[in-house]
Amino acid sequence: DQLHTLQPFPRAARFEIQMVRAVIEARGERYGYKLLSRKEETGPRDVRERLGLGDDARLLHLRCLHSAVGRPFQIEDRWINLDVLPAARLTDFSDTGPNEWLVQTVPYSEVEIRIRAMAATGTLAKQLVVQDGTAIVTTLRTTWLDGQALTHVRLHFHDGYEFVTRY
Repeated sequence: DQLHTLQPFPRAARFEIQMVRAVIEARGERYGYKLLSRKEETGPRDVRERLGLGDDARLLHLRCLHSAVGRPFQIEDRWINLDVLPAARLTDFSDTGPNEWLVQTVPYSEVEIRIRAMAATGTLAKQLVVQDGTAIVTTLRTTWLDGQALTHVRLHFHDGYEFVTRY
């Protein structure tokens, strides 16, 4: 029987770290970007723990809005470890977002991606232009290079967004 002679198919799904600009433009839509805030700080405890950093860590916190055809597509809430990536301190993220800068210039050896559903409330709901309590997809992604934490990001997507992987 031919089906019984086939080798087992690997059961794994991989998500590529993509530039959000490329994702939007591949859909034939006009990409837009706006830096909402930029601040150097120690960051909240959950972010420092995720990155394996102490209370005195210096992080660059960036909040960005990526849009498609003038409509909010994604809020990027990113923390960059300045001890490992000091060049981020000198990088102007007002025209090009950290997602694009990182994908183009910073290698990584390990990544963890968590996907969750959540309700957009308050400022997040306003930034995504959805009603308070609207269900959205959020990913939490942490990257490392040779055991050193590089960045942690929360990506909040517009309502109706879906992840697709094919292998």
